[in-house]
Amino acid sequence: LYFKKYTCLNGRPAKHRLEVINFLGKYNLINDGLVSFGIGKSIGATFNKCYEFDGPIDSHTVKNMMLDWNIKDNYIEKYLPLIVDNDFKQSQVNWSKFVDIELITESFSNIESTYNEPKHGPFTEKTLRPIYNSQPFLVLCTDQTATYEKELGYYIFDDLHDNTPESIVLALKDLINSNIDLKNYKQKEVRNNKELFMYHSSHDISNIYTQIKEWIN
Repeated sequence: LYFKKYTCLNGRPAKHRLEVINFLGKYNLINDGLVSFGIGKSIGATFNKCYEFDGPIDSHTVKNMMLDWNIKDNYIEKYLPLIVDNDFKQSQVNWSKFVDIELITESFSNIESTYNEPKHGPFTEKTLRPIYNSQPFLVLCTDQTATYEKELGYYIFDDLHDNTPESIVLALKDLINSNIDLKNYKQKEVRNNKELFMYHSSHDISNIYTQIKEWIN
């Protein structure tokens, strides 16, 4: 497996995830990174139906989802099925060690209005993984989630985009096309994130650190 510039992990289909991947295709970024979408057996829920699939999602399923979600212009059809690597069959692989930066599409975003979100909105191992790995990351989530993470003290790189699918992709494009050494990008903020994560983990009754370590290794 050769080194890539970014990783974008998308297991279960959701509108905001499909939009992000579609914009990656629009700006010719898919081949620059590790992109997964629909690996394994799962169900992708749209506003009015569920899609069951087994294995990487094919172009027919994506077309139907784009139609239901009213997503215009299919830029990813030529790339389907999207998988990060055929040689890896595990459900959790620490892809962070193969990339410079992570593109996170959280479980919820502002455009996913069909869920009953908690007050602050959730954030999951998707966001915690790059923090654990001491990496810069771009994250698409709810505004409530972003506010909550910042209240906890984390730097979430939201000064680079406005928390919309196309904006986050354009921010990624600017970063990987710049002369910035992404491995050393904003190291102070990355280091502070890891230290804060370790503090929260050691003071959390559920021991988040141990759980995350098990999930991503």
